Amino acid sequence: MKNFYVLLALLSLLLMGCSKEDGTDVGGQAVQLAAGTSSEYTVYADQTTASPSQGITFTTTGPWRATVAETRAGADWVTISPDHGDQAGSYTITVSLEANTTGQDRKAVVTIECGDTRVTITIEQKGVTASGEQPQEPAFDMPRVSRFETAYFYLDGTTVVPEETSAFDFVYDETGRLSQIVSEGVNEVRTMTLTYGQGAVSYAVVLTENGVEDPHGDKGTATLDEAGRVASGEYFYTYEKNGEWISGSWSYQLSYDTEGCLVGCESSSSEQGTSHITWENGNPVQVRWGAENNLIDKATYSNIANGANIDLNWLCVLTSEGWDYSVGDPNKFFALAGLVGKRATHMVSTISESGAGPEPRLSKYNYILDDATGLPVEISRETTDYGSTKEYVDYTCKIEYVK
Repeated sequence: MKNFYVLLALLSLLLMGCSKEDGTDVGGQAVQLAAGTSSEYTVYADQTTASPSQGITFTTTGPWRATVAETRAGADWVTISPDHGDQAGSYTITVSLEANTTGQDRKAVVTIECGDTRVTITIEQKGVTASGEQPQEPAFDMPRVSRFETAYFYLDGTTVVPEETSAFDFVYDETGRLSQIVSEGVNEVRTMTLTYGQGAVSYAVVLTENGVEDPHGDKGTATLDEAGRVASGEYFYTYEKNGEWISGSWSYQLSYDTEGCLVGCESSSSEQGTSHITWENGNPVQVRWGAENNLIDKATYSNIANGANIDLNWLCVLTSEGWDYSVGDPNKFFALAGLVGKRATHMVSTISESGAGPEPRLSKYNYILDDATGLPVEISRETTDYGSTKEYVDYTCKIEYVK
């Protein structure tokens, strides 16, 4: 069962939260929280982050210890770290919860004690999610994408020339949700981390070069609707131009039809504009997009099921500018994690993109499948350069799975 990391920043409630062992109020407390919030906190069954997101911060006048007790039985679903301190000072502890798959609400009390004073904080974890669903025990019989190796090529006259290669490792939490994508290069590591919260999700991309963290990575935040889909979000970007770092952002709102399919994106980006998606036979076949909503990217589909644990269409196939913009955040991490509604039932066969040239460019996708699972283990793209009729493979990716 997966530990969900719920960082509970519970700032102080001195008159209600600190007392002696006999329950009487204390004037000069040995444990003190900063001013702020209630001593009771309620989270959903699958919640990973509460708000605010710092941890329980407090000061003590001497050694302290923290304990957990459930109101009815053992509180083995709650973990605190650290659970003690040997001297006076300021401390922050983190509370970690396991997913509640029991279907029943449950409560635990975290007690921080210093001398004869204590602070008690009650945590209630609901038996259902915000959408009213009961989390299930994670089932890992289904293979999960673990590694993704890509190679790009370009056409030099009549010769296809290798350009660059990349490799990405996928990390999941113990409920099977995508939590990180890590790409390691020469002297650098690029990490995308997804953080799930109560009705919200966010990501941050961090580049570390020669052990030094670059603070200019992309970020994204999103609010989820009652069905757990991205309803609105904001994308934050930073890029270098003429030796200067330029930062900006745009916001967006997504809309869905009655079947739960993504059909629209309203963006504050003038380039992105408004996107309208058309679905046929369980697959998105067209996106109309752009500042004037006059650009059209199309997709046709194979008979190969889109059955991997993450949506491979969004990962490596629906990669034209129009499809990128259709989900609001062009990095598409939320789409990859399955948070933009119903996924396509099949893998893409062709993409026709109209955003980067005078005529639409057609790309064809070919698949090699695993004999046992039927899942794609290699995807290649055959395309043409603008102004050329010569078809060549400009991109391949190999996919590895684990159980």
